[in-house]
Amino acid sequence: MKVVIKDNKVFATHSDDQDLTGLYVGMECLIVPDATKPEQVIDPETGIVERGSVMGLTKSELLALLSSDEMKEAEVKASALKRDDALAANEVTVSGNTFQTRPGDMGNFQLKLSELQAEETTRWKLKDNSVVVVSREDLETAYTIGIAQGNAIWDAHFDEIEA
Repeated sequence: MKVVIKDNKVFATHSDDQDLTGLYVGMECLIVPDATKPEQVIDPETGIVERGSVMGLTKSELLALLSSDEMKEAEVKASALKRDDALAANEVTVSGNTFQTRPGDMGNFQLKLSELQAEETTRWKLKDNSVVVVSREDLETAYTIGIAQGNAIWDAHFDEIEA
């Protein structure tokens, strides 16, 4: 996570490579009245100022400006964004076919699996938008692994916000 000061406001971002144009305004934590530079970035994990200076403050001094509630709220929001990105990118490869197993896709799996008998096949649209014939077994495997991966993403999110 980074803390970014822009327009005299402190923001927390969830991604190390996120630029200022991608800031989530909802993550605003604190107004800093005497911030002088429009784009100042400090990484709270390392305390390294990446651009400009942050009012001459060290990592611990900057973080001390944020109340523990504000810091926790920013961390929870950052973790939720990271979780949502991971869930949106969830995919499983079975028998050489890459299935998207995002939360919105799971209902499609359930519906199709409820219709197919044990040895039947069906057409399925893969991540690369190609349409292939797949077995019920491959769909069931992708579905089961996708659920497990989604649960692991949620567990990591819970671990992060409970820390």
